[in-house]
Amino acid sequence: IDKISRDSAEFELAYAQGHWDKAVKVSESHMELLRDHGYRWGWARRLIDLGDALVSRGQPGDLKRAQQVYQQSLEMFTEMGAPGYSEVLNPRLAALSN
Repeated sequence: IDKISRDSAEFELAYAQGHWDKAVKVSESHMELLRDHGYRWGWARRLIDLGDALVSRGQPGDLKRAQQVYQQSLEMFTEMGAPGYSEVLNPRLAALSN
């Protein structure tokens, strides 16, 4: 739990400061930890963070990958019975489709 909390704080700080590479790296590490410990809800939520960091970073391939992680998050939340996240994710997916 301490590692999860530290990762969350580290991601938020990197994102707020515009350190996109670090935000992506921390987000990926955080997701792996959540996935490996069975925290499916947190994993799906962190996919949104990863997508946001990828969009902000804007390197080649980032927008396509952001689209993929947003879609994965949407599917996971739908499977968990949390369709309200579609209001968060569908606009992001639509923006990347244009």
